[in-house]
Amino acid sequence: MKTLDTFLTSTSHLRNSYVNFSGMKSLYVRKGGYLINDKIVQSTIQIASVESSKPGNGAFRKLIDHLESQYPEMIIVVECVHSDLLAEILIHLGFERINISSGKHFAKL
Repeated sequence: MKTLDTFLTSTSHLRNSYVNFSGMKSLYVRKGGYLINDKIVQSTIQIASVESSKPGNGAFRKLIDHLESQYPEMIIVVECVHSDLLAEILIHLGFERINISSGKHFAKL
């Protein structure tokens, strides 16, 4: 399985993949265009599914910090947030709720 960085820097036409990232049991991401509040934004990293190896150990925060520092030109999107706690954490980290009519999605704009 590819690492997150290998996937994001690849010139392959592959837009989605399960990837490895430290502290994550499972991480499924996409890259490319994404509809944000009725506007297509081309440069996004979409976290579609995430599961920490040890919940509560800060792995998700490390993931967000890594993406922000290594890919500052890309907008981070977290799709289909089912946990109210995660929604609160995302807001605390500076994310905004987007596409309100289609579920709980957040983006760091």
